[in-house]
Amino acid sequence: MPLAFLKIKNKNMRYSVLTSILISFFTLSTFANEPSDYNEAMRMAVKFFGGQRCGNTHNWLLKENDAITVDKTCHLLDSYKGHDLSGGWHDCGDHIKVAHTMGYAAVCMLTSYDIWPKAFEDHHSQTYGEANGIPDVLDEVKVATDFFMKSLVNGEFVFYVGRGGKDHTRWITSALQSTLGEENGGNPRECTATSTGGGWQAMNYASSLALMSLYYPNKDYADQCLVAAKELYEYALTHRPIDGVYCDGFYGPGNSNIKDEYALAGAIMYKVTGEEKYKTNAINEINGLWESNSPLAWDTVADIMYYYITVMDPTVTNGSGSWGSMFAFLEKNTGKIMDNANEYGIPWNWFSSKWGTNKLASGCAFSLALYAKLIDDGIVKPENDKSAQALAQNEKIVNYMLGDNEFKHPFIHGFKGDMYCRIHHRNAMGRDDNPPSEIKNTAPFKFASGGLIGGPTAEGSFSNMIEDADLFMETEGGCDYNAPFIGALANVVASKTPHSTPVDIYQQTNHNESIMLQVYPNPIKEEMSINILSSTEPVTKALVYNMNGQTVKRFNTNDLSNSKTVTWNTNELTPGTYLLQVSTKNQMITKKLVFIK
Repeated sequence: MPLAFLKIKNKNMRYSVLTSILISFFTLSTFANEPSDYNEAMRMAVKFFGGQRCGNTHNWLLKENDAITVDKTCHLLDSYKGHDLSGGWHDCGDHIKVAHTMGYAAVCMLTSYDIWPKAFEDHHSQTYGEANGIPDVLDEVKVATDFFMKSLVNGEFVFYVGRGGKDHTRWITSALQSTLGEENGGNPRECTATSTGGGWQAMNYASSLALMSLYYPNKDYADQCLVAAKELYEYALTHRPIDGVYCDGFYGPGNSNIKDEYALAGAIMYKVTGEEKYKTNAINEINGLWESNSPLAWDTVADIMYYYITVMDPTVTNGSGSWGSMFAFLEKNTGKIMDNANEYGIPWNWFSSKWGTNKLASGCAFSLALYAKLIDDGIVKPENDKSAQALAQNEKIVNYMLGDNEFKHPFIHGFKGDMYCRIHHRNAMGRDDNPPSEIKNTAPFKFASGGLIGGPTAEGSFSNMIEDADLFMETEGGCDYNAPFIGALANVVASKTPHSTPVDIYQQTNHNESIMLQVYPNPIKEEMSINILSSTEPVTKALVYNMNGQTVKRFNTNDLSNSKTVTWNTNELTPGTYLLQVSTKNQMITKKLVFIK
């Protein structure tokens, strides 16, 4: 590989990557991606969150590390005022837990699943055994939603667990760190809460929990998620950050206009529950709102919100007529993404920050896919349809992350076996000897983590070092890096390698007996299919009713025998939320259905 491909900014550290360059010269593939490669990239990007797990949650980077001599769990004593706060995801390649990155990541992953469900597979169980009938993305996000449901403690919102200054001082695994005491980032850790703010992070938690309640196949857990979503939503309404007052980790209202988190939560809560108050709240939030003019990131979910508000009601505006519609705002942002693209599709000139340029580019690609989806689904019909251009750039940015870049290496750590680009991640390196910087910058990684690596801080230049002043900014990875990449990739996988098995499976178990059914697609546009996969008793009733309790469809139960698919044309239904109820003599399950036009 010609050295010209890599501009190393620190002359003293050039030796630290020379060996990797020589090795990769003989092992580098062409990175001409086949359709199956995108599926593998998705599998790795989703599994990365299994390496972010905290607590006793089967973090695979710990479980598979034979060098760890302590218990392969971490930070089991996280608590606030006696309330358990173990679990959740680590923020980045360190071991703190932060509400804004965790909530943003969960929102990206679950909205991706909601919009492109066929992009996601059931490859393994939550403990990485055989497939368990649940898409892996839900297995991973469940670790976060479990934590979200603990985050309200007697009217206070816990937004930060641990302390960066104590956590970041040693290069060791989270398992060992947990044993070293609080001063070294171990048990018991400090938890920070607010009773005066945290609303925008709580809204992201609410959005995630609401979507999980729609899709998680265990009814009891889904119901718990919805209850918690409503509680966090109500908390957020009464705990808006106060301008200029320090709370929830920032001077209010934080680094973005919080209306995007509030409006998104309202639209998703309306989608899930059908309750008009959430739609009203969402519309009120966008009154007077202007476009974000920045890429998706932990401090803005604006483009995702524009999508959901448009699906909810494409006619609503910020009060300024059609040019103030949410689609117009999304169209304006994606226009800037397309207008500023370099040869690799990266809108480099649009990034005000150069920390984590790959995550910003991935957020842009996610936005492009959302824009095209609204047009392709017929929800909007713009005068200047740029959906084809948007999808082409979406794929180009994804390919950049997978190796079609000026460095000719993937930024997904370990993709296609390529470990050249380094990731600032303690558990992925898998060692407990706290090595000095020069060792970190040359030591091999134990695991191909699947993490998205931060990317260049200057166009065409990548330092590829774990430590050296601020150069970790280029090699950092974390929850808020992989999540928008998953959103960017979902459209590509769904179009190239859609998973043939229906992905929306709902199961309720009662006294060791069960009904398992498939309903797809959901949301439903023109028709839906229902299939009883298994039932220990004959189906006695199957009907769909609206949120007022009125029956709108009654299925012939003779048609609902095992392994037989029944299709229903839904053109006559008005958009909204409905309930499907399927009963046998001793069991009944209820499934939420969402109809769109």
